[in-house]
Amino acid sequence: MPEIPKSSKDDKGYKGYSGPAPKQNVKDDKEYKGYDTPASKESKSMVIVLIAIMLVLIAIGGGVLVFLFMNHPVPGPPVPQLPGPEANATMNLSNATTCDDQCMLQNAVSGGSAGLCLNISNVSTRQTCYVLLSNTSVSVCLELENGTMKAQCVGNHARINNDISLCSLLPEPDATACMAALNPCYANNGTARRLCLALASRNHTLCDSDKECILNYSQATRTTDACSQLSLVAEQYGCWAVASNKDKCAAVDLQSQKDLCYEVFAIQTNDEQLCQAITPNNLYQTECLSFFAAKMGDYSVCNAGLSLDNRWICYTNYSVASGNPSGCAAIDPMATSARFNCYFTLAKSWGNPSVCEQFGDPSEINTCFVGSIMNNTRLNYSNCAGISLAQWKNKCYTEAAKMQNDPSICSFITTENEKNSCLANIK
Repeated sequence: MPEIPKSSKDDKGYKGYSGPAPKQNVKDDKEYKGYDTPASKESKSMVIVLIAIMLVLIAIGGGVLVFLFMNHPVPGPPVPQLPGPEANATMNLSNATTCDDQCMLQNAVSGGSAGLCLNISNVSTRQTCYVLLSNTSVSVCLELENGTMKAQCVGNHARINNDISLCSLLPEPDATACMAALNPCYANNGTARRLCLALASRNHTLCDSDKECILNYSQATRTTDACSQLSLVAEQYGCWAVASNKDKCAAVDLQSQKDLCYEVFAIQTNDEQLCQAITPNNLYQTECLSFFAAKMGDYSVCNAGLSLDNRWICYTNYSVASGNPSGCAAIDPMATSARFNCYFTLAKSWGNPSVCEQFGDPSEINTCFVGSIMNNTRLNYSNCAGISLAQWKNKCYTEAAKMQNDPSICSFITTENEKNSCLANIK
């Protein structure tokens, strides 16, 4: 606490003060500090006024700023633009808006980026881009519109990468041609292809459950590993016999299994005499003799010990297998059911309704025509010419044209109305 000076009339600190001098012992310091002279009171009043004026000015200025802000909002930070689907193809260009197709082509080729080809608007130039970059990826090959170039491109990638599965990206027949170029086995289909692949890799499992493939593989390799893939025990024994070229069938206990074993052994080794080792006149012997009759082109093979009923079956099997109706004709006319079944099955199987006219009964002829012409996917229009009945001949051409979706077949119909009806059936 500051020391209070002694009382004196001449003290400058109390000039103008006429009251009694303050006491030295001041009990309460706050009373001293709180005491204001008139001059100090006037100064404080001026400060308060100035502060009030400043607050008013601040309020007015703030209101103006708020007004300006609301009418002219301050822009926020720019929103980043995410690249679109084609961004990867364009982001490498310094100025995409001024880069024309030739510029795009040069950028794509120089950068080895086939994705940039997408930005080329001209179709021909875009295809040129794909051609020039077709060696970069098989996916680029698929963008080629020229079928021949596409097949060659995919084939090159399949060969370079030693990946024949790439050929499957092509449509047929290009896919098969591509695979055949890498592996000749693929030039075949079905059993022939499976057998070729199995023999080439010495892997019998590639035959899967194909009986013919398994037997031929076992015979060619003289091994019995593949025989276990056959489902029937009798066929497994027959397979072992084929692989060793020795009779393994005699060891089979059940006669029916033994007969099937001999049938497999006989057919696979092309030994007709083994058919006689089968129980005479049963199903297995009939099938065995039918095979050799068709193979040798001689239905008289069926006469080797078969009863008449089994002989007719053998004749039918011969005709259906060979396409030759002479076996049907050899069936006794008195065996009407067997004879009808032979011609009907032959006509339908070979798509040759002309053989239906071998019947004498009109109802049988019509039944045969209906079965061999209507909805028969094997119908061959070249066989229609052999039909003498105009109604069924025209029907034969009409159905063949519809089945093959080929209006040119309708031109073989001579009557105008029937021809127009034929054309109307083509979608």
